[in-house]
Amino acid sequence: MPKAAKKGLILHFYAEPAIRKMPLGDPARLSHALMNLLSNAVKFTNTGIVKLHSAIKDTQPGRWRKKTVTISFEVKDSGVGMTGEQIEKLWQDIYGGAGLGFSVTKDIVKMMGGKLAVESTAGLGSKFSFDLTFDTIDVSGTDTPWAEKIGVKNIPDEFEMPMFEGEVLLCEDNPMNQQIVCEHLARVGLKTVVAENGKIGVDMVQRRVNNNEKQFDLIFMDMHMPVMDGLEAASKILELGTGAPVVAMTANIMSNDLEIYRMSGMYDFVGKPFTSQQLWRCLSKYFKSLSRQTPDGLVPAEYRVQVENKLRQKIITHFVKDNRNKIAEITDAIRANDIKLAHRLAHTLKGSAAQVGKILLQQAALEVEQRLKDEQNHVTSRHMAVLETELNAALAELEPLADEFSHTEKRM
Repeated sequence: MPKAAKKGLILHFYAEPAIRKMPLGDPARLSHALMNLLSNAVKFTNTGIVKLHSAIKDTQPGRWRKKTVTISFEVKDSGVGMTGEQIEKLWQDIYGGAGLGFSVTKDIVKMMGGKLAVESTAGLGSKFSFDLTFDTIDVSGTDTPWAEKIGVKNIPDEFEMPMFEGEVLLCEDNPMNQQIVCEHLARVGLKTVVAENGKIGVDMVQRRVNNNEKQFDLIFMDMHMPVMDGLEAASKILELGTGAPVVAMTANIMSNDLEIYRMSGMYDFVGKPFTSQQLWRCLSKYFKSLSRQTPDGLVPAEYRVQVENKLRQKIITHFVKDNRNKIAEITDAIRANDIKLAHRLAHTLKGSAAQVGKILLQQAALEVEQRLKDEQNHVTSRHMAVLETELNAALAELEPLADEFSHTEKRM
């Protein structure tokens, strides 16, 4: 938006809603792809308009009696366009200024089951498009298991923070994510107990069973943790029969991922990164909303902006503190052939980058993470160089802000 405004460009967005249907997919990956395409469109457009258009192309009965929806996505600009030779170089990942972003976008779209198409004419602009097919669930009150488990109810107003009462167990190994979730939950009145990995979480629940203590009202479960991952921990907790619902908290919410979570007893999920409203919607399914009083006579919207800004400051400070030596940590793990650790470090950096809105860093970390999958090392010096460049750029921008926040707190 700021770059487009600076160039005097018109941005036009349209998304056709899927009435009474919730597509099951990965919004983080889709967001990455669209942000890449929009960024390139703005970059190569000096006058005119950039459009993002998404429309429902088809609906069909799908697997296991599920219905599917096919959505077409299109990013179109009135920019400099490309010649046939430049388009060919783009597919070969060597077109200046767009190669890495395009390569990542192409891979993301492919992972989601689509194929990226390019149409362009030199001097007349470009169009990038792809179709994706999603399984859907009926959110109008049908008797399907998914609708029963994650049917929306008692959703708070978009600008009004709710207030709840209860205790939540958060199984999460990333300190930055721990702080973010704990801050969000504290703001709406919930007490949080943190478990640094799945095994500790299982032990905490087991201890309450043994001591006949009140169980947690809700359990948020990260999927990628050391010692014991989220799937195993969720299965073990649910075997204890405490009745505490376990909600997956993960960046991986493709339809096949959701099916795996459901088979492990987790019928609900919160994507990472999440907005306040997305978290509130989830909490509203498990807690009764209480009346809310805002301090200092602020109206709810003003109070929400105030606390969001404070949380944002803490997130930035935490990001800078945690990631100054991250490249060295990943490199050392690879050299020691601890590929599992290197994979987890890249995964953590990817999530942290998303929290501070650094899309290019997030993409670079995703690339390294994918090349370390299944304890196989396919990372090249080029991938690490891109990751280091993007991390250094993010730190250079955020470190002054973190220092400013620190000085402000000291003065207060």
